[in-house]
Amino acid sequence: MFLNVNPNSFSENSFHKNSYHKSSNKNINNNNKINENNEVKSKIKNISNDNLIDEFIMVERTRENKVEHTQEKKKKFTPLGTPGKGLNLLGKICSITTTAFLTISDQLTENKNSMFNDPSTNLLKEGSMLTTLDVQNYISALIENFEKPFHFIPDFLTEQNAINKNSLEEIINSDSMKNLLAKGNDSNPIVIPMIIAKNEAFGRNHVVIVIIKNNTVRYFDAKGKYSQYVPIEKNKTIRDVLEFFKENFTNNGKIVENPVLLQLDSNNCGVYICRDMYSQIINDNPVDEFSDEEPSLEDLKSFRLHMLEQHESVNQKYLLKQWEQQRRS
Repeated sequence: MFLNVNPNSFSENSFHKNSYHKSSNKNINNNNKINENNEVKSKIKNISNDNLIDEFIMVERTRENKVEHTQEKKKKFTPLGTPGKGLNLLGKICSITTTAFLTISDQLTENKNSMFNDPSTNLLKEGSMLTTLDVQNYISALIENFEKPFHFIPDFLTEQNAINKNSLEEIINSDSMKNLLAKGNDSNPIVIPMIIAKNEAFGRNHVVIVIIKNNTVRYFDAKGKYSQYVPIEKNKTIRDVLEFFKENFTNNGKIVENPVLLQLDSNNCGVYICRDMYSQIINDNPVDEFSDEEPSLEDLKSFRLHMLEQHESVNQKYLLKQWEQQRRS
């Protein structure tokens, strides 16, 4: 909002001091720009000269466009992929190399440390992909350990029922989806992790996540690939699924997607989506913001340990309840 603008102090510096930063959307149409300009005009106080107001708006638009262009420029020029389209050939080679390094590193650690032979510590192996059970256990732990109600749709978290093996009709008619639609929108967030089955000879299954909250459908793929480039059955894409979510679980809301290439291996997609879920559900970070800072391998390892600790705390609670029941009987 513009407040107390003095028409006698319209230097370039004062434009910045008396303006607010508004995120611009390059897809906005001309009608919306006209409406927004009229709204800005109505909020500027003590100015009666329309030409001066138009000049003010023009300077603001120019400044915002420069900022947006600079941000886009920073994200586009990466040798490993293009924002919104995921890894290129060099990025895929890098991913294979990193995956092999982490796997070999795990093997060496496993030979030295018998603790890693325990299946429950699979989470601590940097070279291992999280299993469906790992993700489900973590989500169950968040429900148990935090007072943050949300809906969980697990239907597409198995390779047999991967999202890209379904048609839009099958997705809409899944059991959890039908139950959620029958309940109606209660404003609690909705969490939908989805496996994308591999479609390349040397590829691996990949997992992404949809979180619906604050009237927004958020699609997070750690490899920065937009949903419109991920086909599902019957000539549709995941974007069509997101449009269905928007229509049925928001009130004329919006869809936001991660354009940033973060994941440079084939092992940690499950860790990335769990980090995103923790950020959105537990920390309640803004739904339309995506970090452009790639976490280090140490960060990912620390989060794996956090996941194991959450799961173990639930096990301890369960064992304590059992002990209490036995003591009373």
